[in-house]
Amino acid sequence: LQITYPEKLGIWNRLLNGEADATWVFHNWEGALADASDHELRYFRLADYNVPYGYSPVIAGHADRLAERPEAFRDFLAATKRGHFYSRDQPAEAADILRPHLPDHDRQVDLKVALERTLPFIGSEKEWGSFDNVELQRFLDWLTEQELEDRRFKAAEVVSEAYLR
Repeated sequence: LQITYPEKLGIWNRLLNGEADATWVFHNWEGALADASDHELRYFRLADYNVPYGYSPVIAGHADRLAERPEAFRDFLAATKRGHFYSRDQPAEAADILRPHLPDHDRQVDLKVALERTLPFIGSEKEWGSFDNVELQRFLDWLTEQELEDRRFKAAEVVSEAYLR
């Protein structure tokens, strides 16, 4: 067994090219890409292998940069939140708005399918960006137990307390 870590998210293309046998996929995106092509995926749930749920942050920022320009980041997050919930409330229109901005390698994705798969996870205006402290800590502990991290992290170290519930 050889585990490799390609640059950034290049694993998806390596999988499609037959250079890799498995990868973590986002069902709402890579799954929709696979559905739009002749690639058939076999899905495995991490929980089936006793791997606790691990969050995949979509937006992250360096604390120093946030402190330098807090208004710009607040404005960015407010605009992102509006778009986030617009896609929930108007998925067909959101797909039409987003389609011209897709990179060439993603043009075949069906944005309506991608958004439909995302809708169950969007949440409410009060909960976008929240983490379950117990679930996050379970995952962080698992990383240490599996020797994937050298030190034990606490949930509050990796996520601002404002986002833990």
